[in-house]
Amino acid sequence: MVLKPNTTQTMEDSPLVFVESDAEDLLLQKEALPPWKVLIVDDEIEVHHMTKMVLKHYTYKEKKLEFLSGYGTEDTYRLLQEHRDIALILLDVVMEEEDSGLQVVRFIRNKLENHTIRIILRTGQPGKAPEEKITQEYDINDYKEKSELTIKKLSTSVTTSLRNYHDLLVIQNNARKMEQISKTLQGTYDRLAILDGEKMKILRFLSHEINTPLNAMSATHIFDVSTMSQENKMVLGLVESGFDRLKSLVKAFIEYFEFMGGKLSLTRKQVPVFEILQRIIDEQDFELKEAGVQIKLQVPEGLTWRVDPIYFKRVLSIIIQNTGKFSPNGGTVLIQGEAITDSRTRISIHDQGKGIRKENLSNIFEAFAIEQHDRAQQGFGLNLPVAKYIVENHNGKVWATSEGENLGTTFFIEV
Repeated sequence: MVLKPNTTQTMEDSPLVFVESDAEDLLLQKEALPPWKVLIVDDEIEVHHMTKMVLKHYTYKEKKLEFLSGYGTEDTYRLLQEHRDIALILLDVVMEEEDSGLQVVRFIRNKLENHTIRIILRTGQPGKAPEEKITQEYDINDYKEKSELTIKKLSTSVTTSLRNYHDLLVIQNNARKMEQISKTLQGTYDRLAILDGEKMKILRFLSHEINTPLNAMSATHIFDVSTMSQENKMVLGLVESGFDRLKSLVKAFIEYFEFMGGKLSLTRKQVPVFEILQRIIDEQDFELKEAGVQIKLQVPEGLTWRVDPIYFKRVLSIIIQNTGKFSPNGGTVLIQGEAITDSRTRISIHDQGKGIRKENLSNIFEAFAIEQHDRAQQGFGLNLPVAKYIVENHNGKVWATSEGENLGTTFFIEV
């Protein structure tokens, strides 16, 4: 098999001309790393010979290519089922039928449900499969006309496709690890409900052991987002949000143990209530706007309480974040304050959310006390116990009231 370039052009930019060849070495040199599997699908044998010859010495990430050949839809279906680790398919459109290649695309994406393999559509009859129509209606990753396909363009397309394929594999692998960690956390939660006496020792160990690999796995900044497809960017975003949630859960575990380890060492000051509340609202402004929640602050500017400002800021942050989280889009959180006595101040924080069942009001400030339907979305129920612990260390009290489901909740803090 030989490549016949246009003599007026450089070798790199010359069109690929398909001609017959009597001898072609199709074997790849044996490498330590497993090769990238590339499936060539075309009913013209010359196309197979030419493609293999052009890409014979191609490498990406120090890995060569292993070629598989399909000459029609039936043997292509068989190869796709036998080799589930194919990275890239170079797919002709017109074979036995005018839309044979498109049938293969549907088979890959719909029947095999394989959304990882990269698909480059190559056609010698663009009129049978117009580019704009095909790219809009079919999940393909590139479209090339054979008459315009040069060596350089083919190599560039293969590199882009393999890069995206590699990124998807990394994302999927991290997602599986994240799922395993989620199951570990869930299993730990279930066991701790029974082994209450041992939970603190177990969770201290678990928090340390999980936090370390999470930091390494969440290094998604190593990806070159500018070269990613929109599909890969979306998957990466989901993985990033999953990692953020897991890290926040681990952080909640660690914080819980730090607070529950003994009596707090407080540095009390006379703190303006309005000022500390306004600072918290400003800090949570982005999250509240994203959730479509408004804060209405009705606290006299002269109202103060004698508290440790750092610890009490944490209490108010927990409760405001909690009410914002459970408020509906467009809802309002009302914060009011009043002096009960000369030395006692009460703050109320009311949301318009789904409320709390009366039978659960008495235990919402207990560790791991969270309703089953909320657990997957909201966490393990450790923040409110921390808030209660801080308030009680100030010789204060915190409680909640609710008229029932979908009637909102009001939190009270009195110090």
